[in-house]
Amino acid sequence: LAYLEGVAKPRGARFNLFLDVETGLGRTGAPLDERGAELYAAIDGSDGARAIGLHVYDGHRREADVTQRQIEVSKLWSRIDSFRAGLA
Repeated sequence: LAYLEGVAKPRGARFNLFLDVETGLGRTGAPLDERGAELYAAIDGSDGARAIGLHVYDGHRREADVTQRQIEVSKLWSRIDSFRAGLA
């Protein structure tokens, strides 16, 4: 964030950023807990950036049965909705 502030502030600009969230692959993204919420708040409170939403990838769901896949994706979206509701 300090780097973005250093680039944006002299220009009177702010970067619009999506927060990538961890959806179950364990590879990238902020956790869907207080640490992720704190990062989102830090981005949004920065002089160089503003948080404009979440980036969510559910493409790792590979259940052959479409109904089961829909159930699993719905569970994920329920977690996302709860997380989003807790953001300032």
